[in-house]
Amino acid sequence: MASRFEAERFNGKNDYGLWKMKMKMRALLIQQGLVGALKPADPKEKGGEPLDEKAQQQQEEMLLKAHSAVILCLGDKVLREVQDQTTAAGILTKLDELYLGNSLANRLYLKRRLYSYCFVEERSIMEQYDDFLKSVDDLEVVDGKMKDEDKAILVLNALPKSYDQLRDAILYGRDKPITLAEVHSALMAKELQKVGRNQDSQVQESLNIKKFKNKKGGKKDAPKQNSKDGNESRSCHWCKKPGHLKRDCFAWKKKQAEEAAGNKQTTDCVQEVENAHALNIMEEVEESSWILDSGCSFHICSKINWFDSISEATGSVVLGNNQVCKIEGIGSIRLRLADKSTKILTEVRYIPEVKRNLISLGTLERKGYAFHSSGGVMMVGMGGERILQAKRKGSLYYLNAAVVKNGELNSVKAESVKLWHQRLGHPAFESIDQLIKRNVITSDGEKNDQSCEECILAKSKKLSYPKGKHTSSAPLDYAHSDLWGPAPVNSVGGGRYYMSIIDDYSRKIWLYILKEKSEAFGKFREWCKLMETKKRGCLKCLRTDNGLEFLSKEFESFCQEKGIERHRTVPLNPQQNGVAERANRTILERVRSMLLASGMEKRFWAEAS
Repeated sequence: MASRFEAERFNGKNDYGLWKMKMKMRALLIQQGLVGALKPADPKEKGGEPLDEKAQQQQEEMLLKAHSAVILCLGDKVLREVQDQTTAAGILTKLDELYLGNSLANRLYLKRRLYSYCFVEERSIMEQYDDFLKSVDDLEVVDGKMKDEDKAILVLNALPKSYDQLRDAILYGRDKPITLAEVHSALMAKELQKVGRNQDSQVQESLNIKKFKNKKGGKKDAPKQNSKDGNESRSCHWCKKPGHLKRDCFAWKKKQAEEAAGNKQTTDCVQEVENAHALNIMEEVEESSWILDSGCSFHICSKINWFDSISEATGSVVLGNNQVCKIEGIGSIRLRLADKSTKILTEVRYIPEVKRNLISLGTLERKGYAFHSSGGVMMVGMGGERILQAKRKGSLYYLNAAVVKNGELNSVKAESVKLWHQRLGHPAFESIDQLIKRNVITSDGEKNDQSCEECILAKSKKLSYPKGKHTSSAPLDYAHSDLWGPAPVNSVGGGRYYMSIIDDYSRKIWLYILKEKSEAFGKFREWCKLMETKKRGCLKCLRTDNGLEFLSKEFESFCQEKGIERHRTVPLNPQQNGVAERANRTILERVRSMLLASGMEKRFWAEAS
């Protein structure tokens, strides 16, 4: 018994060409031996002779079965359109007329849809490739077969910007014609590479999350089932309740936590616990340390003799253990950092009950400072200048700074001239001498070698390129060319680049708008033919950069055939093609001026150029 096969019903919206292939060539009619019903020959004749009664009966039975098979594979809407047809061949012919229109308008629509097809970054490339092949199949049904190389070029032309490197490698890295199979394999490899990278990043992200959770500390492993059953018969020695031991008693743990909080002073340090935030600093912290704290509302100091100036203040602060402490003053403190510079910390609250000294990161951020941490070091700065640097010990960031008290201000050692030179932004040493003479700053008086290596490096500049020594005595003796793009906005005609060609003798500029870089050779060849016709001569020497569009084998062979000498720039030195670079800048400046003056949209840049 033959296996049953059902073809997808055609409802007028799905792919008719693919459905017809399944129906006519691969599925029901061939499998059931009914494909003969589609032949245009007269069913009553075979080889010019009338059929006998038995053969004629078999022929009619085959036609009825084929007609029934096709009808069963049509939706109600489509069935109404072909209900007047009595044979399978008639139904398929009518469907061809309805859904495979061979009119000029239909061919124009299919060609426009195919040639304007563009891949997008958001969807899978292989899914879009399948849609592209469907457009090709639809066009081939009504307009004949396309060349395989043309299909491959259309695919490459439709790829997004992220595939530019792959497209250039396929276009310029081969001598033989391109095939669609090669493009398909390259796209599939690229797609698999992207999928692999995404999977690796997801795995790495999940590992990082797991590692982070382990660091935070989760719940301890649940006790084994048999241990739990054994505890059912025991009672807690602390709360006297059955079902658990003292080490698992919540009441005992709560009591221990309260005793620990009463014995140890606490203040503002963030310690993350699953879904809560606890603020505490343990007693082991030195009382002279300064801690950078993101959970503190303002700067706090407990030493009144550290204040450079202080005034009375009112208010209170609530610590992490809900202890309320009174604010007794507010003032400023001088800190001497590790680099010997002095900073003034303002709006510091004096709270004697808090035994720790805290610098509020929130207050610094509100005043315009920025901070970030990495590698165990937290940096606080403003405008690219580093102000504070704290190192991590455990989970806290400590600032390496000493307090400068009032009695120590006069004993601060005078700084060197070079140090003042660095602090004041590397001015001239003569300016530093003037400040010292006016007693604006103090110095140790040792001038030594008044030179700064950083100033020499910062003020150095790249030597300018010498001007070209070649001179052109006639038009087409020497030409400069360059490619600009891609443009931020496509032009009205879809252009993304333009190629400029400048005659060195007359400085005349020819401009060609390109949709792709690969069109550069065709435009250059067109320009050469134009010169041969109008100027009755041929270019002698061409200067370009090392772009792939100028290094293709067809470009090289054309120049050799025409006897055109090639001059190329050194990589990463566009100054060597200064004529073309300056021409591009002049063109863009004029384009922007015209668009601004006329109020036109940016997409008209090609027309303005």
